[in-house]
Amino acid sequence: MEHFVLLCGAGQCGCPAVEITQNGVTIGEGDKVVKLTSEQWNLLVDKIRSGELTSLEEVSVEQSDECCC
Repeated sequence: MEHFVLLCGAGQCGCPAVEITQNGVTIGEGDKVVKLTSEQWNLLVDKIRSGELTSLEEVSVEQSDECCC
């Protein structure tokens, strides 16, 4: 299973993209990418679907230096 989605409307070069493969998910462009395992991607999708994560217009984002890991 492979899936590729550009994250800009015009499909221009340099647009961030989401690439889903059997090895996981890569999000970003060029050397600025993040790689998620299948489990991490599925957790992200679950959080979006449940409403825990919404658009930035709908929430105020508080930045913290703390990490749960």
